Amino acid sequence: METTRQAFRELDAIYARLQPGHAAGKKPAQLEPDAPGRMREMWEATGVSEATGKLRTRAESEEELAGIFRKWAAAPVSRSAWGADAAAFRRALPERLRVLRTGTAGVVVSDETGGADDPPVLLMKPDRSPLVRYHDRYTEWQIWRGLGLASGDRQAHYHPFGAADGQAILKEVYSPGLQLIADGLWWLHVPPFPRDAEIPVNPHPLIYASAKAYLEFLLGLPVEKQALFTLPKASVFEVTNPGPINLAHGAPEGFRVSDRADDRGPVTGWFQAIGRVGGAFVWLVMRENSDLTVGFDPAAGAQVRAWLDGLGVPIARERPLKVPSSGVTGW
Repeated sequence: METTRQAFRELDAIYARLQPGHAAGKKPAQLEPDAPGRMREMWEATGVSEATGKLRTRAESEEELAGIFRKWAAAPVSRSAWGADAAAFRRALPERLRVLRTGTAGVVVSDETGGADDPPVLLMKPDRSPLVRYHDRYTEWQIWRGLGLASGDRQAHYHPFGAADGQAILKEVYSPGLQLIADGLWWLHVPPFPRDAEIPVNPHPLIYASAKAYLEFLLGLPVEKQALFTLPKASVFEVTNPGPINLAHGAPEGFRVSDRADDRGPVTGWFQAIGRVGGAFVWLVMRENSDLTVGFDPAAGAQVRAWLDGLGVPIARERPLKVPSSGVTGW
């Protein structure tokens, strides 16, 4: 048991790296005396914060479900799937449960009726029955969910061909796999969800605490290794005529070009390069004979614009970095 407690404490430390306000702002978990043991152990280690996501009591869950099912009962497609009235939806769910997530795709709950130490997770879709067994272990589902919430837009892709270089961590509590690639950089593997559940677009996200530290890590790699990693979310200039920054033929001073890999293999016809303009990180991505994308630290927009002007490269469009609700961009 002590090994799992230590692993959950390590999870808490990762939340704090991903969300600086987690350690100071977290609140003790409010759980019933008979809450599942492994669930309690995890939440006592991490506490509840914006990084972890909401933790509901069973009573709060019942109140929330009542409101949701009143709305579902007004929709013929939902009544056709589950029954004639709001009570029919509730009867289809386990007697003792906890709401984990709600949304247009359905309601996700834990099934705590059987007294399991780490209960299964179920998905109820409004327009289709029966229930979907989302995952066998609540804590693994919550770790996947929590790390995704805590990292927010700070996710990239990693496409290793052969063994990855990372160190496996949280093995005692997260069997799908979490690897520490570098300080503040983790490779998260999604649990084996069934096809009729919600499958993430990026099932193996690379999550990072700091975009600057991530780019510093990439700059230290050989170009063939750089090619296996995609680049962080950033503010972007789109360039239609790259001129002297045509990566298919070379790179501007201070940048190294690599072929960009993806799930199809190490050669995709795309190129990327990382460098600095003054003290600011800048990355470049393009396909041969196509537009160039210039990503940069949002605070360095004027500096990067002046750099492009100096090279005679006109900016066609600009896309500022979207700021998530937490306000944490990693820059």
